[in-house]
Amino acid sequence: MPRIGRPVMLFVCLLLVTAVPVISAIPFTHVVIDPAPPAQTHCKAVGDIDGDGFSDALVAGALGTSGEGFYWYKYPNWTKYTIVPPGTGFTTDMQVGDVDNDGDIDAIIPKGYTKGSSVWWYENPRPAGDPATDVWAEHYIGDAPAHDVEVGDVNNDGKLDVVVRNNETTLFLQNNPTSWTKRTISTRPMEGTALGDIDKDGDLDVATGGYWLENPLPTSNPAVGPWTEHTIDINWPDQVSVHLVDMNEDGRMDAVIGPAETQNGRLSWYAGPVDPKTGNWIEHVINNNVSYLHTFKSADMDRDGDLDLVTAEMHQAVDPDEVSLYLNDGNASSWTQEIIATTGSHNLRVDDVDRDGDFDIIGVNWHGDTPFEMWRNELNPKRTLNSWQRHVVDADRPWVSLLIDAADMDGDNLADIVTGGWWYRNPGSPNGSWIRNTIGAPLNNMAAVYDFDRDGDTDILGTQGVGTESNATFAWARNNGLGSFTVLTNVEDGSGTFLQGATAGLLQSNGVPQIALSWHNSGSSVQRIIVSSNPSLDMWTLEELSLTSQNEDLSHGDIDRDGDFDLLLGTQWLRNDGASQSIFTLNGTSGEPDRNGLADINRDGRLDAVVGFETVAKLACTSREQRLPQLGRNTSYPTSANR
Repeated sequence: MPRIGRPVMLFVCLLLVTAVPVISAIPFTHVVIDPAPPAQTHCKAVGDIDGDGFSDALVAGALGTSGEGFYWYKYPNWTKYTIVPPGTGFTTDMQVGDVDNDGDIDAIIPKGYTKGSSVWWYENPRPAGDPATDVWAEHYIGDAPAHDVEVGDVNNDGKLDVVVRNNETTLFLQNNPTSWTKRTISTRPMEGTALGDIDKDGDLDVATGGYWLENPLPTSNPAVGPWTEHTIDINWPDQVSVHLVDMNEDGRMDAVIGPAETQNGRLSWYAGPVDPKTGNWIEHVINNNVSYLHTFKSADMDRDGDLDLVTAEMHQAVDPDEVSLYLNDGNASSWTQEIIATTGSHNLRVDDVDRDGDFDIIGVNWHGDTPFEMWRNELNPKRTLNSWQRHVVDADRPWVSLLIDAADMDGDNLADIVTGGWWYRNPGSPNGSWIRNTIGAPLNNMAAVYDFDRDGDTDILGTQGVGTESNATFAWARNNGLGSFTVLTNVEDGSGTFLQGATAGLLQSNGVPQIALSWHNSGSSVQRIIVSSNPSLDMWTLEELSLTSQNEDLSHGDIDRDGDFDLLLGTQWLRNDGASQSIFTLNGTSGEPDRNGLADINRDGRLDAVVGFETVAKLACTSREQRLPQLGRNTSYPTSANR
């Protein structure tokens, strides 16, 4: 009920569009990840633990007060590795994120048998040696009742914060990875928590079922300022699941709410009003007879350009316990329920695990003898190599752009396009409307995309030149996680004409992001930018990396498999020797190399090089033979051993 003395405005607008269940028309393959996971497997998550580009899976058990441990499973064979051995119990939710800003994802999880009593994070040991013996260091965040766990940069300081809820809603603001400021922001009990920018003011708010809490930013510090409560719909119990997403793609955050711990409830989404603080949140019922939906996720499951919903009933529901896909039939105005399985699940996760362009489902029911399983979406057929469809994204750019890349810029799990001075929001289907968004002056020519400030979203580095004009002055755009940018210029100037190649990543083993640069003008060197430890305030330094340059594209990868990143220049590559670089030749072929890339083409565990050449119709693919060049020598590979 609303607090005493507070004016109550109750808006009840109900649109009933109950979905009709059918057996799934989208092809799914059922995969058992672990036939006998930890008993009472409360906690689940997915994320790229080992940095190989594919999502792995994590689970933790809560049986009794001792628990059955905490584990991760490596894709694709789902090899099981221990994070915490048996003897510790975990509950009920879990999230992954880069807590310590070192470029890999860590795990945030509560301890305790029922609803959790303390919150901890476990430090990913990557890059380490053997996953079977790697140690995940345990770090204490704070004491709090914790049924729900959500993570995000709540105070916009570039560090990951944690929100948990059970008897109350608790915010842990990160001072550093081993120091956290605790604050209770709501005393409403039980469960149902989500983070999102509900009022579109550039910061993360907190939804707690039928209510939402307004982040005091930008006027005051979230650690001390008032978290004002606003109503979505008071007619929900204390135990619900809630999910924030722009369901009807009108640019405003909507709320999906369903029963978490009750039988025969309704699943609804509420359209976010223009003013979510005072406006009318209109309810749209998706299904008026669902039970024990402990969580649900949104994704474009059928690749038709709009967001669908994935839900699962827990074992407490009356059998059959449905794992369901609700297909959005257009503007979220009507839905078709497709039943994927009848074994139920709990705290399920949705992700493109196998990176084939469609979304898969991972989950396990929390009680009983149930397997840890994945439903792999088989919607994307294998296409022939001579069957491609052209989609024009922008036919009239203001100026020529030199480089192009793809990354999720607005946090909707879809890869957007970044090029020149703009980024294009992925509409969910190739033939949709790719809206051009300006990054912001003076960044006019994108060079590289990466999470430079290590806050969990993708930022942009570029030069201030327009098109092909000579310009070696840099700027970088700090992403707020939603595709809005603050452009900063605390980057040292380069010494070339215009960029022909740039590649960003953890190029050294010290965990500091760097950007390798190649310039158009002949005789220029390969340079690198080193991102400062305080990216928004301190200067990013630029230094010479190698006098050898082929003045075109750059790619990075661990070519010699020694645990660090090397650079491909074209027909030459630079071996990373720590403080220096050694030069090697791929192949003595004639011609001027242009674009290039590294990939394990023949699946032998070694990176191969794909190189295009200027002015000639030539494309070369060079694979690395088993023998490595001798350390300290410049060695050419035998042509007969390469492809």
